[in-house]
Amino acid sequence: TLSGSIGNNWGHTATYDIQENIFTGARCFDFGYPTTFGAYQQNFSGVVDIAISKLNPNGSNLIWATYLGGNSNDLPHSMITDNNGNLYVYGSSSSSNYPTTLSSFSSFNSGSYDIVISHLNNNGNNLIGSTYIGGTLNDGQNVINTNYGDIFRGEIFLDINNDIYISSFSSSNNFPTTLGSFQNNNAGSQDVVVFKFNNNLSQLLWSTYLGSSGNDAGYGIRVNNNLETYITGVASNNFPMNQFSSLINFNGGLYDGFIVKLNQNGSQILESCYYGSTGNDESFFIDIDKEDNIYIYGQNTGYIQPSNNVYSVNNSRQFIAKLDENLNQILWQTTVGSGSIFSYDFVPIAFMVDLCKGIYISGHGGLSNISNLYTTNDALYNSGGFYLMVLEPDATQVKFASYYTGNHVDGGTSRFDPQGKVYQAVCSCGFNGGQMATTQNAHSTFQTTSCDIGVFKIDFDFEGVNAIASFTSDNNICSPANIQFQNLSSGVSYIWDFGDNNSSTEVNPTHLYNYPGTYNVTLIALDSLSCNISDTTEFEIEVLESSNFVDSQSHCDSYIWIDGNEYTSSNNTATFTLTNEVGCDSVVTL
Repeated sequence: TLSGSIGNNWGHTATYDIQENIFTGARCFDFGYPTTFGAYQQNFSGVVDIAISKLNPNGSNLIWATYLGGNSNDLPHSMITDNNGNLYVYGSSSSSNYPTTLSSFSSFNSGSYDIVISHLNNNGNNLIGSTYIGGTLNDGQNVINTNYGDIFRGEIFLDINNDIYISSFSSSNNFPTTLGSFQNNNAGSQDVVVFKFNNNLSQLLWSTYLGSSGNDAGYGIRVNNNLETYITGVASNNFPMNQFSSLINFNGGLYDGFIVKLNQNGSQILESCYYGSTGNDESFFIDIDKEDNIYIYGQNTGYIQPSNNVYSVNNSRQFIAKLDENLNQILWQTTVGSGSIFSYDFVPIAFMVDLCKGIYISGHGGLSNISNLYTTNDALYNSGGFYLMVLEPDATQVKFASYYTGNHVDGGTSRFDPQGKVYQAVCSCGFNGGQMATTQNAHSTFQTTSCDIGVFKIDFDFEGVNAIASFTSDNNICSPANIQFQNLSSGVSYIWDFGDNNSSTEVNPTHLYNYPGTYNVTLIALDSLSCNISDTTEFEIEVLESSNFVDSQSHCDSYIWIDGNEYTSSNNTATFTLTNEVGCDSVVTL
């Protein structure tokens, strides 16, 4: 679907939530984006604003849409949601009044461009957290611009506690770092920056540079279950490496790809490696499989020798590689594309390794259509500006490959979900192939602007079992708490453990927690006919205490009780209902 905007806007980024709703992020140049009533920011604010839409799972209905911006240029790079459907946006801004929250880490733009991170609630009408972070020069504006749109790289990711991680880049000499971080100072003109915020963006938990004396950039990021961080990107020679690692020799050219594994507080490089050829190599995306092996996806100008027993197109300029979790060994590598040694075929824009180790890639042609690429018999289109491919585990053969219409992406990341669906942002323009093809029931099928953000969603139907769950409560999780669990898994049967010695095999159970405490909830989804047979998800529920307090009566002639600015009673007793910051009520009688 297209956005329905009557103002020009360019597609940057897309993501999804566990309900399979679709989120799109654009840079918008004018009034006329179809914001919805009650949205956080209904009106255009500046030269360029971020414009965000949330659509239902089949793209037929706009749930909400909002601007997000200040008085200058505001640009989205990457988005992600949590299991409650809240949206997290990473971008860059030159505005002096980009929207921030009262408790934010920083409410001031420190340079020409700062990185901005915003946390919107699932209704799109409130900012839970929003902050600037940066130094006195440009932050979040990449100087390594090999491809159209590379200026807006980097990625946002969440850990199991919904803390926020960013991989990006900075040209500032005073980017905020934390005490004890691995590298406190900028070592070159542009360095990688990696940092972690708490959920409402009020506290910088850790932050570090990673860099050489040349230019370096952080692109993809993942966090494992031990809260250790993997980053991939572009590195010059003498980039910091763990000297006990095996693959620490620079391969040549201007840049190599790199992978770094940081410890839980960003103070130490646990593992690291260069990846590449004698030419220029750039690693844009990273993912981790269930055995903690590492996968990367990128481009190069030199020669990479494909491994035996993998699908490959020799001399192509797009690579995929798999390494062991300690980054000591390349388990296999391959190149995909047209076989042209002279130019890149497409720009990497989304990547995933699924639960069964299937490998998904997406790319766009910059400002041109893509040609001479392999497609399968069930391809959706035989030409277009986008290319999608799914490979068997260990890249042994192609499961699916197709073009898609539309033109390009103007920067940022799109995403695949764990069930094998792609959510791809598009810049649909009236040149080089025309506007993006829409489905019949799409929210918007007619483009009134020269360029408009569109999004397509494709189900490749290759997923295994995937355990996904969320929950709601009828009383803000105060004891006794009646919790309704929602099962969004792809299994056939299910086992719930509520963390209080009770369990259930219902699909969507309800459970009563009578006492306050922290409960570890586990859902196991099973399907004996799937490739991975079972999958498990875990999360915590904190049940808070609701209390009644009674004080003794005093013996006076008259009484005045004040609740805020209101006189509530002249009797010798009064009852108040007090609500704390997490929404639990306490009835207090004095």
